[in-house]
Amino acid sequence: MANWQKVTLTDKGAALLAKITARNLAFPLTRIAFGSGRPSNLNTATALAAQIDNAEIISKIQKDNTCTITFRFNNTKFTKAYDICEFGIFATDPDDGEILFAVSTDSNPDHINAASTSTVVTKTIVAGIGYNNSNNVTVTLSNVSWITRSEE
Repeated sequence: MANWQKVTLTDKGAALLAKITARNLAFPLTRIAFGSGRPSNLNTATALAAQIDNAEIISKIQKDNTCTITFRFNNTKFTKAYDICEFGIFATDPDDGEILFAVSTDSNPDHINAASTSTVVTKTIVAGIGYNNSNNVTVTLSNVSWITRSEE
């Protein structure tokens, strides 16, 4: 069973957050990706250790100083089985382009089989971004064609 650890802000993510706060900019979240590795140092990571694919960003809810992002991934593109051990939140730095803003790892990852050997497996994860300007987060939601009862 999955046991996601606290989301860790990378060094580049901390620098971006300082720029956003100082310049009163919107937080430009670009994508969330998932993978099967574990970066050796979460703070200095600039990429996922073993990225598999991007997740679908399905919702963004802003309340007070927290922006909650819900995203999901599935195994429809998997040609082999993976342990899903990491996800990363990517954003655009106005000076450096796309960066790995934050990362989380899973100490007890879910093993997900290839699509050809199992039914479609979908995992949904919710992550919060909190800071004093979090009501100004920009994100493009995935163009998904299905919704669950709890997401209506």
